[in-house]
Amino acid sequence: MFLFLSLIQAQADSILDFNIQYNEVPFTEEKNTRAASQAISKETFVELNIGLASLGSYDFSQGASPGVSLMYGGTYSNSGLVYELQFGAALPTLFTAKIGIGGGSLERNILIAVRPWPFTIGPQLKIEQCTFSFEVGMANGSSYQAGLIGTVGYRWIF
Repeated sequence: MFLFLSLIQAQADSILDFNIQYNEVPFTEEKNTRAASQAISKETFVELNIGLASLGSYDFSQGASPGVSLMYGGTYSNSGLVYELQFGAALPTLFTAKIGIGGGSLERNILIAVRPWPFTIGPQLKIEQCTFSFEVGMANGSSYQAGLIGTVGYRWIF
């Protein structure tokens, strides 16, 4: 039994010695740069939007309905990939939300955004603290009758 325990101890010492030597290898600058480029950047914001919607159609010739929203959200960026989540209060729909994915940086990006309510999809452009979107809906109840929505927004970034 003593011999068996001595063999286990000898094996443990050799493994421990290998780990110590392996961990003493210096961390290279190349690995450090790669790790930094894979870091996720985050920006939290409150956004005020104003916009116009065409109701029941896909043109503004029959008139436009104004809208406004105040939303809270976060934008995440990792190596040129940008995604965003936001939700908030809106008029005339009472509440709204938006999910987007695209490219760029936290300061400047372009996303394809989807609103679950009112259901619309379209591009969103962000330049510094201003956002611009143009969305296409279903022009029925699932989109709160909106066929097209154009918005301009301003963000307060935290």
